[in-house]
Amino acid sequence: MRILLVHFHLGAGGVGSVLRAQAELARKAGFAVGIAAGSFDGPVGDFERFEIPELAYEMPGGGPPDEKVLDARGRALGEKLVAAARSLGGRGRASDEGLLVHAHNLALRKTRVYPGALAFVARELPVLVHCHDFGEEWRPDSVHDSAGYPEGCAWAALNGRDRAALVAAGLPPESVALIPNAVRIPDHRELPAGASARDRDLVLYPVRGIPRKNLGEALLASLFLPAGVELAVTLPPSNPLDLPDYEHWVAFSARLGLRARFGAGLSAQLDELYARSRCALSTSVKEGFGFSFLEPIARGLPVAGRRLESVIPDFEESGLRFPSLYTGIATPEGLYDRAAFERRLEVLLDRVSAAYRDALGSRGRPGLAAVDEAIERTRAMYGNSMIDFAALDAEAQSELIALAASDPGARADVLEAAPFLSALADAIPPTEADRAALGAAYSPEKAGAVLLAAWRGAAAAAHAASGRSPDPVSLFRSLSRPDNFSPRGFRPFAGAGNARSPA
Repeated sequence: MRILLVHFHLGAGGVGSVLRAQAELARKAGFAVGIAAGSFDGPVGDFERFEIPELAYEMPGGGPPDEKVLDARGRALGEKLVAAARSLGGRGRASDEGLLVHAHNLALRKTRVYPGALAFVARELPVLVHCHDFGEEWRPDSVHDSAGYPEGCAWAALNGRDRAALVAAGLPPESVALIPNAVRIPDHRELPAGASARDRDLVLYPVRGIPRKNLGEALLASLFLPAGVELAVTLPPSNPLDLPDYEHWVAFSARLGLRARFGAGLSAQLDELYARSRCALSTSVKEGFGFSFLEPIARGLPVAGRRLESVIPDFEESGLRFPSLYTGIATPEGLYDRAAFERRLEVLLDRVSAAYRDALGSRGRPGLAAVDEAIERTRAMYGNSMIDFAALDAEAQSELIALAASDPGARADVLEAAPFLSALADAIPPTEADRAALGAAYSPEKAGAVLLAAWRGAAAAAHAASGRSPDPVSLFRSLSRPDNFSPRGFRPFAGAGNARSPA
C-alpha cells in the first residue's frame, strides 16, 4: 500500500504524535508513507513530507469567501493532495492500486477548503476520514457551513458514541470503523521508583490547560485534598486563543493561595510527576479519546474525577474499571451570583444559536428546528435549583471557589452536596487485571492491528458509502445534547458569521 496522512499541522506532541506513530506503523508494514500538513515542527521522521500551506488553520474572524472562490480553492488543494499521494514511493500515476488518503479531523472547520478538497480527492482516490472531534458537538466556532461533507469516503471514529452518530447520520455501518488511539504501557522497570503512599504529595492533572479541561473544577477539588498534597497541572496551552482562560486560573489560584501548581511538566518529566502522585485527576468536560483516563492506569495510578459518557463506556466494555469517577458536582444555591450568571448564559446561548443557525440554516427547516430545540432544552436544564459545577461559566466557578476557600460553612455546603470530593486523593488503584485489559484493547500492537485492517479495508468501505455522506443536522442532534453542554467547553468565538454566501 501507499498511504498519505493529512492534517492541518504536524507538531511534536498531541495529534502530531499520533500521526508520527501511524507513519511508523505504515513504514514497518512495508508501505510507502507520507504526511501532508500545513506546517511541520518537531522530529523529521522516516516519512515523505508534503508541506501544503492551504491546509494550515485559517485565522479567526472575517466572513467566508465567495462560494465560487471557495470551490476553486478546494479543488486546488484537492489536486495538490492527489499529486502528493500519487508521488509516494516515486511511483507517479502509473497505478493508483493500493493508494489511500487518510485525512484527519475533517469534522472541525479549521480551514473552509478542506471538505471541498477531500470531495475532489474522493473522486480520484480512496479516502479514509478519521474524526477526532466534531464541530456539531457544541463547537459553534468550528462547525462546517453549507459546504457539507464529501461523499463516497470511508470514515473512522475514536469512540463508539461518535461511530454510532456517524451511522445514524446516514453512513453504512460497514463504512465506519472504530479506530482508537494507542496507549503505550511501560514496563514497571522503565518507570522511576515511586514514593511510598504517604509521601506522595501530588494529585496530577496531566493535560494542557485548555478551557474544556475545566480547570476551575480541579481547583475546587484542591480545597478538599489532604494536608501536604497539592494539585499539579502539567502544561499550559499551546494555542494562544486558550491562554487567557489558563492565565485567569493561574492568577486566581495564586491570589487565593490555593494548593495548586501550574506548568509542573515544564520542569519535570511526566513519569517523575506520576511517581510523586497519589492519583491522576480529570475534570474535563469533553474528550475525543480520553488519554488522560488510560495513561495513568498504564503506570499503575488510579484516576479520579468526572466521568464522561462519550468515552468511559468504551473503556468499560474493554474490561477496565473506574470506581473513583463521579457524574457531576451539584452546586448549592447562594454560593455564586446566579442572576448575573444567567444573564451571561443567555448571551452565550444566543451566540451559540446564531452560529449554528448560520451553519445549519442551509439545511432548511430541519436544521433550524434542531438548533432551536437544542437551545431550548439546554435553557430548561438550568431551571434546576442545583446546577452541576461544570455547567457554570468561569466567572461563577471563580465566585464559588473563592467563597468556599474563605468560608468553612460554604465549604461544608459543597461537601454535603458532593461528599466524594473529600476522597479523591484516595482513589482506588487499578489492578493487574485492569492493566491487562488496557493492553488487550489499546496497546500499540492491538491499536496497530486495528488500523492496518482499516487501511486495507478502506477502499471497500468507501465504495459502500458511494453517494452518501453524514448529515450534519443528524450529527448535531446526536452530539449537541443538553446533558453534555458546558460553558467550559467553549473557547471565545465570534458567534454568527461563519456561513457561506448563498448560491
